[in-house]
Amino acid sequence: MPSDVIQKILLRLGTTDKRTVPAVCRSWAEIASSAESFWSELHIDAAKDECDLFKVMQWLAKHGPKVGSLWLHCDAWTSSDGSSERSWSRYQNGLVGLLPLVPNLTKFQFVGDKNFFDPCSNFWIFQCLPGLRSLSMHLEAKGGWRQDSLQPLTCLTSLEELDLTIWNMTNVPMLLPPDFSRLTSLTDLTLIRMPALPWEVVDEAQSTLNLAQAVSNLTNLCTLTIGDIVENVPAQFSRLQRLTGLRLDSDAWRADQRLALITRLIHVRGMTGRPGLASLSGIPSDVLLNIFSRLDSTDRRLAVPLVCKSWARLAADAESFWSELSTGINCCLPPAHHYHKEPAYDYFKVMRFLAKHGMKVRDLWLRGSEFHGMSDSKSRGLTGGMVGLLALVPHLDRLNFKCGRGFFAPRHNMYILRHLPALRSLQLYVEASRGWPLDTLEPLTWLPGLEKLELSVNRMTHIPLLLPPEFSRLTTLSCLSLTRDLHYQEWDAACDVPNLAQAISHLTGLRSLELQGVADVVPAVLSRLQHLSYLQLGGFQSHWPPLVLPAALRHCVSLRHIFFNRCVSDASYDEWLSICQSLQAIPSLRTLHLANMDFSEVPTDAWVFPFGLTDLHLYGCGLRAMPEAISVRVEFEGPFSVMIEGDRAAGQQSP
Repeated sequence: MPSDVIQKILLRLGTTDKRTVPAVCRSWAEIASSAESFWSELHIDAAKDECDLFKVMQWLAKHGPKVGSLWLHCDAWTSSDGSSERSWSRYQNGLVGLLPLVPNLTKFQFVGDKNFFDPCSNFWIFQCLPGLRSLSMHLEAKGGWRQDSLQPLTCLTSLEELDLTIWNMTNVPMLLPPDFSRLTSLTDLTLIRMPALPWEVVDEAQSTLNLAQAVSNLTNLCTLTIGDIVENVPAQFSRLQRLTGLRLDSDAWRADQRLALITRLIHVRGMTGRPGLASLSGIPSDVLLNIFSRLDSTDRRLAVPLVCKSWARLAADAESFWSELSTGINCCLPPAHHYHKEPAYDYFKVMRFLAKHGMKVRDLWLRGSEFHGMSDSKSRGLTGGMVGLLALVPHLDRLNFKCGRGFFAPRHNMYILRHLPALRSLQLYVEASRGWPLDTLEPLTWLPGLEKLELSVNRMTHIPLLLPPEFSRLTTLSCLSLTRDLHYQEWDAACDVPNLAQAISHLTGLRSLELQGVADVVPAVLSRLQHLSYLQLGGFQSHWPPLVLPAALRHCVSLRHIFFNRCVSDASYDEWLSICQSLQAIPSLRTLHLANMDFSEVPTDAWVFPFGLTDLHLYGCGLRAMPEAISVRVEFEGPFSVMIEGDRAAGQQSP
């Protein structure tokens, strides 16, 4: 067989099958030798019992020069009995001699525990890899870590990417050799030490000083990742003029600690003898933006208190940094300081900041549900301040707001939506346990450009969800979601029906509609939505008659995706047959999801689907056997994906 044909066949295999060394050593050696580039990537998992490393090395003695990328995993030998230790030493010595057999290696990833690569004696093998450009090592250094442990890395003069993660560095600082600065070609550096136990102390001062000496001369460094190594950015970092990406990985650090560390680094980079952020104008805005963009999105957007104190000039230099803003009582604060008890979280400072930078904000996440005790004057003052906040972001495109406890008294405070003419997406969660008058949502009709509206209400007991008659003004609305908490199902459904029908049926441009626990009758709502392509219905009362659904669906000729959740209870044969017939009248239907609907009494031969349906998902529908229509579609017709969960028929599901 020609080698090019063999190569094409092998390349069609998955990466795991393609790189499995044990199988190759037994029967694939001749095939691999014919395909020159097949073994450019090699995957060795020494944790597998069937992985005979000596056979692997025998194979590499012949084919090793072809290997350009090597992934090596050998953390399996953890037993302390005598036989395992002898086996451990045998395999350790074997793997130490493995790398010289792959002299053309350019990328190496290694995972090892229990001092598998003893740094002081075995790192010499890196001298056999002069062309290595990318190195990733995850090691356990439980027995100690001296300063000369990483000395052999300095011989890799072509190294461009280094990812070094050390586990169990208890009471031992992370020490880089002084001549680490020889790696002048290094552009991407990741140094992570897994956190020590809470009662153990690590010499952070020694780690900080050493890191400064070793890294500060790497002037070509573009991306730096630090995790649990230092808590103080050294002044020597000011020499990293090409640094465009900075990431801090640490589960132990709170958001305010990480942001303070970033702030100190920026202070150092812009320092010209003047304190603070006076010289930040010398740092290009694109560099600042790249550094900030590497921060975790939560830290980047929830740190309003810190921004108001010291980051104002930074945000001024990075034009699009504050395109997304999130404010909330609980953000960046420990639990003891929740509920407006933290004086540092001053909403008036936030507003003063927005008075200058609010024009940049496009996406705002606003949380006000933690204002407890609205009777005191301080809460009223903060409420009034937050009500006026939206007026400072006139170009807002997307607003996600959660309020409660009367924080947004609808009849008094929602007038501020008048100041958001450009708003296109609004997510509003309101707790209205004290009442819901008809004019509550009237300010929504002042958003002429609104395209997406998600409205969730809670504790609407005995209170209908009333949309104003002017709701039909929102002719640009294409996505509408109305949900009510299903834990409180004692409401006057009869009041919902005419109101929803009157308010929604005129929105002929709707393409996506979600109704959860809102109305028990939907035909009047769906009858005029001919452009609807996505429909999700759920949370209806058990007495809701399913026979009304087919009449409603026949008008939605453009539907492509339907999701039903708790829409039908104890469906009979005639009822489900009527629904199936209505689905057949929708030739555009592609996806059908049915959840928590009882079909235990429906015969398996009563299931029929549109010919164009390609995705069927059934969850908790009480099926006792695979419906015949599904089996036929899977076996004889075109592409059809089926997933059955939570039923006795799930074991018969077809891919």
